[in-house]
Amino acid sequence: METLKFTYRGREITAPMEIVQKYGNVITFHLIGKNGQRFIFLKYGNEWSHIEGTLSARLREAILDALILRFEDAAVKTFIYRGKRQIVSVRWVYGGGEWWVMINHKQYGSIAFYDNEGFRWRISERETWLKPRHMEYFIELIKAGKIESPYPLRLKISRP
Repeated sequence: METLKFTYRGREITAPMEIVQKYGNVITFHLIGKNGQRFIFLKYGNEWSHIEGTLSARLREAILDALILRFEDAAVKTFIYRGKRQIVSVRWVYGGGEWWVMINHKQYGSIAFYDNEGFRWRISERETWLKPRHMEYFIELIKAGKIESPYPLRLKISRP
């Protein structure tokens, strides 16, 4: 049996978890509570939901965030914006030579690395909450190796 770690009310919680069904684009996750009760979560395509078991809203959101960050490909961050969950993914696009910044599975920005110039980024002209500070944060994650990179970056380090 697998486990899922998440933070709730400032405490790190580990819960036993089973992946019960996995076919096509549907995955069902069963979390087992301390009294043996089951809480069922569903990933259907790109949508995540809690479908069974009584949980407080804050606990449900903490568990959903942990599931998304663990099982969504290249997920970096989740949060609620204007009442809707935002799943932010940053992934290297093979053949494209850049990282795509995706919000809820749609591209809103890109980051490229050039040997002579370093990192350069672009934000889509579509309406988005994405700001330059977010792009700089993603670049720091790439530099730290927390986001997939296809090659070792030859970063220039300035010396005094």
